[in-house]
Amino acid sequence: MEETSYISKIAYDIENMHALGKSEKEIHNEIVKLQKRGKFPENLDYLYSYYGIEGTSGTAFIDKDTGKVTVGFAGTNFDNGWSETKKDLLLDYNILIGKGAEPNSNSMKSASEFLEKLNQNGYYVSEITGHSLGGNIAVLMALKYNVSIAVIYNSAPLYVPSINKYSTGNSDEITGEEVLPIYDYIEKYTGKIIHFSTDKDYLTNISDLLGARYEDKRIQLSNSGKHTIDSFLGKSDQNFIIAVLEIVRGNI
Repeated sequence: MEETSYISKIAYDIENMHALGKSEKEIHNEIVKLQKRGKFPENLDYLYSYYGIEGTSGTAFIDKDTGKVTVGFAGTNFDNGWSETKKDLLLDYNILIGKGAEPNSNSMKSASEFLEKLNQNGYYVSEITGHSLGGNIAVLMALKYNVSIAVIYNSAPLYVPSINKYSTGNSDEITGEEVLPIYDYIEKYTGKIIHFSTDKDYLTNISDLLGARYEDKRIQLSNSGKHTIDSFLGKSDQNFIIAVLEIVRGNI
């Protein structure tokens, strides 16, 4: 099993568990159950996760064999009630229609605090991942903290130049607070952004038609997969993703 894709998938389940009020111990136990059933990589140990008031959520795992820490962010989630789903949709609106999301905006505050907590506890994040909206958040955090590798799946773009109006002193769509422009982060980023997409993904195809910016290396899988993260979990696609990421990691 390829780790980043499965972390991106389980990020949704962990968000749902948070929405149901599950404790960290209960979340850990559920992951262990999945591992025993062969549904999640056995080499990954769950560290902890968060569920932000802005609608973002993420989870961290450490590889027992290598010590590598990977963080995954959940995308737009329709499974945990309308009051929570609309937070995700507001973030989506901000990216695609509004002013665009910025790495240092208040809408990304909880995500930033999560990575800072990991670093403060000695868990230095070397890879970051996510699907759809989660892919956008993953890239924003990779840019902000210069994470070595961001692996994203059918990701929302960073912004749409024909719609979003980035400028120095841009303001956060949700709070109105001024933030640094995204260009500053892109210019200083030294890592790699690898974007796996499926040829039938509506979000990627529409974003491309609008001329959206991703700042990624795009790798399209010709498997007619739809938008969901499950589109990347078939055996042949898993083997292909593993092969690509081995090359990328070898060149870092």
